[in-house]
Amino acid sequence: MITLEEIQARIAALIDQDSQAPDQTSEDWLLRRRYVNMAQDEWGELYDWRVLYKEYNTMTSTPTSNITVA
Repeated sequence: MITLEEIQARIAALIDQDSQAPDQTSEDWLLRRRYVNMAQDEWGELYDWRVLYKEYNTMTSTPTSNITVA
């Protein structure tokens, strides 16, 4: 899973030509974090978020046939 720090470092590499992300208290960090959050919200609203689910099929049997998988 990619972290916010990695995303920030990748943005810095593209925009700033620097391999390190800005300090977490800087205005650049906060602005870029807002853009990342906006992009994630947009994806969640516009696209099929069910792709985040993974379906499991099991060959389970019980006397009552009532199965719950959390």
